[in-house]
Amino acid sequence: ASSSSASSSSSSGGERRAWSHVCGGLLADEQGMGKTVQLLALCAAHPPQMRHVPPGGLSRSSCPPSGLRLPLGTLVVCPKMLALQWVGEVERKVRCGGGAAPRVLLHHGAGRARAAADLAAFDVVVTTYSTLRSEAPLDGRRRGPLFSLRWWRVALDEAHTIRNPAAATSRACAELSAYNRWCLTGTPIQNSPDDLFALLRFLRLPKYGETLAAYKTLARHPDGLRALLDSLMLRRRKADSFNGEPILSLPPKLCARRASPFRSPDEAEVYAALESKAQVIFNRFLRRGAVQANYMCVLSLLCRLRQAANSPQLASAAFAQDEAASAPPPPPPVIARAAAMAEGGGERVGQEDDCPICMEGLQVDTCTLTHCAHAYCDECLRELRAHAVEETACPLCREPLRADALFPLRKLPPFADAARQMALALGQGEEEAEAATGPESSEASTKMMLCLEEVRRMREQDPTAKALVFSSYTTFLDLLQPLLRRGGFGTARVDGGQSMAERERQIDSFRAPGGPPVLLMSLKCGVGLNLTEATTVVLCEPWWNPFAEEQAVDRAHRIGQHRPVRVVRFSIAGTVEERILALQEKKRQIAAATLGDEDEGGPGAGGGRRRGGPRLTDGELQTLFGG
Repeated sequence: ASSSSASSSSSSGGERRAWSHVCGGLLADEQGMGKTVQLLALCAAHPPQMRHVPPGGLSRSSCPPSGLRLPLGTLVVCPKMLALQWVGEVERKVRCGGGAAPRVLLHHGAGRARAAADLAAFDVVVTTYSTLRSEAPLDGRRRGPLFSLRWWRVALDEAHTIRNPAAATSRACAELSAYNRWCLTGTPIQNSPDDLFALLRFLRLPKYGETLAAYKTLARHPDGLRALLDSLMLRRRKADSFNGEPILSLPPKLCARRASPFRSPDEAEVYAALESKAQVIFNRFLRRGAVQANYMCVLSLLCRLRQAANSPQLASAAFAQDEAASAPPPPPPVIARAAAMAEGGGERVGQEDDCPICMEGLQVDTCTLTHCAHAYCDECLRELRAHAVEETACPLCREPLRADALFPLRKLPPFADAARQMALALGQGEEEAEAATGPESSEASTKMMLCLEEVRRMREQDPTAKALVFSSYTTFLDLLQPLLRRGGFGTARVDGGQSMAERERQIDSFRAPGGPPVLLMSLKCGVGLNLTEATTVVLCEPWWNPFAEEQAVDRAHRIGQHRPVRVVRFSIAGTVEERILALQEKKRQIAAATLGDEDEGGPGAGGGRRRGGPRLTDGELQTLFGG
């Protein structure tokens, strides 16, 4: 609700005046503290008002008879992974006047409503970010039904999804019409304090939510930014107390980090050879002052090292993909789009490059361009093609998608040039490749055995216990899953290549008493889910953004958990993984300073490195390569 007295902090008068115009705010409690339940309680306590349809509120094609009174509803926008969970939570926990169940609609997929009047008949509408983007009146497209109503309330779940203000999904959210606006995220900062601007724009904050330049002016003064956040952000942490009592009583979270050396001499030899030659390439760029000009090659080097730390088979498979025959020659628009993406650079491809389906930042090794020059992550594209009812069409322009006209980004210039240079320098096809693909490659790697041992230890201590196992690489899960099954442990699995229904089936299987004791998940799918059936969380490797890891951990350590949760983070000693851990700590410190979590280092706060953007500096890269 709107409030000009939401905080007693000593913010300036200008900042106070800005807040007085905001109806809603930023709910930034740590993950697992019940943001969903709080939003549902708000829906019950602050129901929509009966209003006449406002002028221009409905498009002409879907406008109901003049003067129709509509009880304008709540729109919840969330990642696709969470859509069914939101519908279930509304149905179970919200009651309207007289105890009646609310009318809730999932607005997603090919059979979704096409008229605004159809949506207006529901109390709560749940949709996904990709659906919202597809209906937005952007770039000359016709306004869809989501944009033809003025909603009583719009809530963005996992609102950090819109952190890139230039992305179409972020711009689409800002176009929604609503009386009340809420952002729900436990990690409002992911890369830098600039991530907050898109959230303030959605909230319609005057001045600082209107232009990025005005926001950056404020962000240069940390005290001013903190004062503004104090006035519109509600943030509580699990460790907070009130009147000497904890505000939330949860079982303990027992964290352990296992840094193991390679157990196999062959593994160690393959990794050492790759790292040594990668260092030679990087140092050559460094001496020439050409690190940033060859940024994609440098990131690919780091990716191969991280894969080799998990299993030599991952690195060798990646090189095999790079050398495989490519699709027909790409048309000029595809080449131009790849070149533009290369200019953005960063831990992901570029600052404007998010997959329009899952809204995750695109990665060089897992991104594909269509012949119409639109970019998607491989998992989402596979899912789109696998579950299409009719001929697969590009979600953005509706052009047919042909299997022979899909272009992996890593095979397009300038990325392909970097890959060829790297493969040549690393001597693929010689002794390292032979070692990585020899007979011993069928053996379980050190990481795989660590995971198996952890699951075995868990079940020996408690035969009913269950575990979540996360990895950034679905190819690693492909290797791990049969090993766990051979060890006698059933598995369920959730990754981006599954339909919404299949994901729900896998999760239900894991949740069921007597169901499989292990749920394998790709890290990008570990957002927002409630999986308190698990008491062990395994993170197979460190990720660039430590707060993606915290999101994963808090799937189990959250409201509803009644048993201690053990969190195990694996890394291989003496490899790039140990150096990534040091980089993670820098992100925590900057986010903590912005959000006021300094006393704990802000592990659930979000992440940021510096205001300059997501690119790693030459010095940071040198550290990662062991310099």
